[in-house]
Amino acid sequence: MKKLLSTSAIFLSPTVLVACSNNQSTTKDSSVQPKTEQTKANDKPASKKATSLDDFKKALESNGFTIKEEIKKSASLIQAESGKGFILEDDTAVEVYEYYEKNPMFEEAKKEKELIGHPAYIYGNYVVLVLNATDSKDKILESFKGFE
Repeated sequence: MKKLLSTSAIFLSPTVLVACSNNQSTTKDSSVQPKTEQTKANDKPASKKATSLDDFKKALESNGFTIKEEIKKSASLIQAESGKGFILEDDTAVEVYEYYEKNPMFEEAKKEKELIGHPAYIYGNYVVLVLNATDSKDKILESFKGFE
């Protein structure tokens, strides 16, 4: 009896796993498809909220920028939660800092549109600085236009 149960368990396990994995892929496909169709219909990116520092990196890369170097920034100096710097191929530096909403320095940056003496661009809870800007500054900021 034990052998019969063991054997049937061995044969049923892969079947159950395959059945579960097929349901997941079907669910993923159906949730992705409407967004793709919606984007094609509008022909412009939908406004979305940045959820991480890497979203800014992806936005730069998708807009044709090559990132030569990525640097973790010491965000505590400007009372930010985290920060990253991206050195682009033309030596323009883009720094992105994440803040919590009630942070006094963040509130001041939003009000003054400036952070540590540089023009600051606010996207949700993120502050972007474009340093050593060349002619690419407007295109860099255009990369982030879809973020709230």
